[in-house]
Amino acid sequence: MERIGHLPVAVHRALDDRLLREQRDRAEKELRRSQARYRALAGNLSYGICRCGLDGGFLEVNEAMIRMLGYESKEELLALDLVRDIIQDSRKRAQLLCQAGADSQVDPIEIEWERKDDAILKVRLSGREVLTEQSELEGYEVIAEDVTRQRELRITCANRPPAIR
Repeated sequence: MERIGHLPVAVHRALDDRLLREQRDRAEKELRRSQARYRALAGNLSYGICRCGLDGGFLEVNEAMIRMLGYESKEELLALDLVRDIIQDSRKRAQLLCQAGADSQVDPIEIEWERKDDAILKVRLSGREVLTEQSELEGYEVIAEDVTRQRELRITCANRPPAIR
């Protein structure tokens, strides 16, 4: 009977513990879901995806980006800074990251990149800013689509004589 006064505190503590466990379980479930989405995106075989620092240097690249640019390993490609000139040019950076205004439609930027074997690759780039939890700019995520073949076909079709009907 002398401990009956501690009962409300014990019940309150048990309820708090239960609430914390439920919050932790929800957070873990959301983290697993987020990691699965990231793995699916990073493992995308069609588009090159990279994360760049504020200076434009690569921080992370997916397998498609490595193959697209003709490199043997992730480490070899990470040593390059193929996005640096775009990130440092404020006009190109604004176009790439769609910063021209919330209501305006901005087309992806198309550039030429040189592959490891010195072949020219035409790529269409789009991107977004990556912010910290405090809404400070941390870096950029860029998606690259190889449009070399499409551009070659466009030129071939434009140079072809009209069909006779």
